[in-house]
Amino acid sequence: MVSRLKEVLASFSKFPFPLRWHFVVLVSAAMLPLVIFASMMVSKLAHSQRLASERRLMYETQELAAAVDREVESIVRTLEALAVSDQLRRGQLRSFHDELVLVKQTQPNWATIQLHSEQGELLITAIREFDETPQRLQPFDPKSLARVLVTGKPAVGSIIRRSDLPKKDEVSFAVRVPVLVNSRVKYILSAVIGANAIQEIVTQS
Repeated sequence: MVSRLKEVLASFSKFPFPLRWHFVVLVSAAMLPLVIFASMMVSKLAHSQRLASERRLMYETQELAAAVDREVESIVRTLEALAVSDQLRRGQLRSFHDELVLVKQTQPNWATIQLHSEQGELLITAIREFDETPQRLQPFDPKSLARVLVTGKPAVGSIIRRSDLPKKDEVSFAVRVPVLVNSRVKYILSAVIGANAIQEIVTQS
């Protein structure tokens, strides 16, 4: 290294530059490897930090998805418990409506609970009196309703806006379960969930 620096200084002696320029060039030549090394380390550190951020974001996303899944599973279990009601099995819809109203009071994030016939007709909604005519209402998210009828399995609908729901629940989604009688879908029981429920999960996660 010393011999190399001497060669560099000797080469500069052939040119009529001031001595201070020789030192500038010499220091620059000596610093160049350090600058290159520092640039490489900074680039490597930035890459490592980016990977760590991506891993952290992936972990948080997975945790959030798991929390949402747990919430949906809890809703499905509650609906499935309602689906085996003796009142519903015997077709006593007025008494079953009273059960839905009581359950709705325990679920602040549920906009309503609905019961549809196998033809997709709305029979009961927990936010209306039993004697009212909810059949005139358009089905909430008919695609998920049809999916339950076809598959005979629970389904989660899309997030949509409905003006016939309470203001805070206008943006909602439906969680639906089939009610099976003699191994066929007799009714579809649904919880319409305000999207604010998902926002609370995000805030708590």
